[in-house]
Amino acid sequence: MDKKIGYLLLACGVCVLLASAAMMWRVAYGTMQPPQAFDSDSMITVTLATGMAVNVPLPPHINRFANLSLAFMLMFFLAVVGGKLGALGVNLINKPGKPGDAAR
Repeated sequence: MDKKIGYLLLACGVCVLLASAAMMWRVAYGTMQPPQAFDSDSMITVTLATGMAVNVPLPPHINRFANLSLAFMLMFFLAVVGGKLGALGVNLINKPGKPGDAAR
């Protein structure tokens, strides 16, 4: 039974790894949008030494960079989880069985 669960965990881990790699590929090449967690239209106000305030608008690239960074952190987390699941499955497969399990 441990080997069946091990193979199942190994398969699930490989599927999670492949899914995260496919999503990273799609986000990197623009066929899928990253999660839009950051969307700021505000301006940065800078006060000069003369007391004059200057508003500097944020370019849209800052929002895109923040969203892409978040997407790649999430995909890295998914890849680590898939690797851990696969390693757990391999450990269950390679674990020596009980003496009575070979006869069943």
